[in-house]
Amino acid sequence: MLKILFACYFELPHYGGLSRYVYTLKKELEEHGHHVDILAHHPGMNKIYKFNYTPNEFGWNLTGAEIDKTVNEHSESLSIKDVIDHQVFRYYENELPHVDPRIRWREIERYTFEVAAALLDLNDYDLIHTHDILSTRALWRVKPKDTPLVATIHGILATEYINSGEITDTNSINWQYAITEEYYGHLSTDATIVPTNWQKVQLSTHYGVPAEKINVIPYGMNLDPFLRQLRHEPYPHLKEEQRHPGKIVIACPARLVPEKDHKTLIEALRILKEKRNDFVCWLIGDGNLRYELEVQAKKLGLYENIVFFGARWDVPALLKISNIVVLASKQDMHPYTLMEAQVAGKPCVASNAGGIPEVVRHRETGLIFETGNSVQLAESISELMDNPALRLKLAANAADRGRVRYSSETLFEKTMHIYYQTIDKKKLSPQYSTEIPEVIGKYGLVKTRVGLDDTTSNIFKFDLDYSKFDDTKWRSILKNVPVDYSIPDTAYVQVLAERRNPF
Repeated sequence: MLKILFACYFELPHYGGLSRYVYTLKKELEEHGHHVDILAHHPGMNKIYKFNYTPNEFGWNLTGAEIDKTVNEHSESLSIKDVIDHQVFRYYENELPHVDPRIRWREIERYTFEVAAALLDLNDYDLIHTHDILSTRALWRVKPKDTPLVATIHGILATEYINSGEITDTNSINWQYAITEEYYGHLSTDATIVPTNWQKVQLSTHYGVPAEKINVIPYGMNLDPFLRQLRHEPYPHLKEEQRHPGKIVIACPARLVPEKDHKTLIEALRILKEKRNDFVCWLIGDGNLRYELEVQAKKLGLYENIVFFGARWDVPALLKISNIVVLASKQDMHPYTLMEAQVAGKPCVASNAGGIPEVVRHRETGLIFETGNSVQLAESISELMDNPALRLKLAANAADRGRVRYSSETLFEKTMHIYYQTIDKKKLSPQYSTEIPEVIGKYGLVKTRVGLDDTTSNIFKFDLDYSKFDDTKWRSILKNVPVDYSIPDTAYVQVLAERRNPF
């Protein structure tokens, strides 16, 4: 039996594919006798906690511990984040004033997560499994050196920044930081897992991550509960104006956010309506684009053809009574929407973004169209509407493939292979270093930690503002972090200072 720690910088539980992956794999591991704790931000992002839950006759027992990032109004002490924030902010102001404040914020957040993770005890785990690039770099820096670390990386943040418009200039320091995060987030592991070959190629081609370090394991889902839910009726029950009896039902279960590209879908529906009116599209999900999409639908004369369901907990029941599932994403890795649609036996029309063509096989389990091409999307939907035999063929193929490929048992078996392989390699090979050699004294890095007898102020590699630092309050931190741990992360600082490519 293995004792495993799952770690994630983001809040858990939450709505989305990352959370579903974590809890699906946790359930499989525990059903096979392994122990899994979770380290993550508490919903609301104000606390970092390590927890576990076990079933009892009334429900669940929840156990764990937490670190509050905020100031306790009844305490005279500054929180961990307050101290880190003040000291790191001063350091950046003095040494790296050209760095965007958003980068400083991300650095402060990561250091806070690192210190909190160390305080919540990372000892006695046989393996740590992280689930994003931030927690991966953070846990690599503070975990015991002989503990293997495996990471599943669920997306490419740097690419998402470009697609969302958050970063527009690939010569900017913000982009330099983004690719540095990506590079070290993947390199700071003993083994990396991604869900698609597309992601592996992107990382090795554009971000310098060695291809041999990356393992591809598709996502999995708990099939039995999902198949049971397929037999249920929707609840709340659908109103007559939502059902649109006699019409083809096109379902799109996806958050109403830019990356899912509902605008292209709605434009495709406008093109479709120029020739026919025998369809209704269910938008299942909510998000910050809802009002804008509702306005678009009204302007295009589509409001009677589109139902905005908002967030629903009965998606399997809605899939059961739909005819076609559509996903028009600008970027996606391995969407659960398409996995569920195929397991439910529904033909899919999906964009060729990211890893989607590995989930939906063109003309085998669905139809693939060019990302952002509303004309091609309309043509694909129309083809399925006109050809019931093709719909049935794609649906049958999708169900057969999906119920094997996306089973949580398959996910478990492939992941366990990586776990044992990593544990064996860790026993045989020395610690792998991902650090850039540091030149002491550059960029204001004037201190070097040499052992456990030094003062806790030496956790910081630069001169401190001692008016905000209470050495006695940080002694427990000193005992929990590795001998060579320090703030800031020298590898990142050197890249930011010199603005050079880390690979």
